[in-house]
Amino acid sequence: MSVTETIAVALERWTKWGDPVSAALHLPMVVDSENDVAERVDELIELMNLGVYRHKRIRELSTGTRRVVDLACVIAHRPTVVLLDEPSSGIAQREVEALAPLLRRMRDEMGASLMVIEHDMNLLVEIADRVIALDLGAVIVDGPTHDVLNDPRVVASYLGTDPSAIARSGNR
Repeated sequence: MSVTETIAVALERWTKWGDPVSAALHLPMVVDSENDVAERVDELIELMNLGVYRHKRIRELSTGTRRVVDLACVIAHRPTVVLLDEPSSGIAQREVEALAPLLRRMRDEMGASLMVIEHDMNLLVEIADRVIALDLGAVIVDGPTHDVLNDPRVVASYLGTDPSAIARSGNR
């Protein structure tokens, strides 16, 4: 399927008239419903900056762009909370960098809360107001992003105590 078709399928739950007889007869209510879906697809494509990929097949897209299409499909359901598990894993660095503003936009424009499980600290700095750091399943620090990421317990847990590893990770 194309990007447009994929997002339209995600909007299926909002289709008011989908029975085959009404569709075959092209009844006005079906046409109106399809127009509403097409309009929402256009809004989501614009929101997620997918315009250049609108007619591309999903299989032709990079992993990062497919991830953005996945997010558009999630947004189609108008969630109030979005849980993302490692959204930056497996995608190129430039795609990770493009993901942060997109996630902030989701949060700000849709009013959706984001709960993100992530190891990419730069991405977390860009999107998180609050961080909970875990070590072996136990909370070690909870608070504002900057405070948590600079806490010595978090640094030791995530980077170890080797000064060269800490230096390679940059100062926050």
